[in-house]
Amino acid sequence: VQHDAQRFIALLPHAPRCTVAPAPPLTWPQGTPVLALLNSVLLDETQWETPRHFNPGHFLDADPPSLRDPPAPHVPAGRRVCVGESLARSELFLLFAGLLQRYRLLPPPGLSAAALDT
Repeated sequence: VQHDAQRFIALLPHAPRCTVAPAPPLTWPQGTPVLALLNSVLLDETQWETPRHFNPGHFLDADPPSLRDPPAPHVPAGRRVCVGESLARSELFLLFAGLLQRYRLLPPPGLSAAALDT
């Protein structure tokens, strides 16, 4: 659930950057502002079954319920990884854990719990 929530709700692009040197072959001069918008990747129909719908199944394998590594670039990597990433992941976990503790999750009327497992 957490991975697809991060994929589906990419609210803001990451901080804008500028090129530090000319960037061939694109002929961008030094100092050109660059802003990476990830919507084309996060909503790519070739990568996701239902890209425009929230679907936690995107990150579940068909075998035993285990999470696979998230292939989406909604979490930055490399040298400029977000310093608050671990805090954000912890907060999302606590949010979902709190929901599960306080509420009783039931299937919609007319649908049995066994039908949800298929």
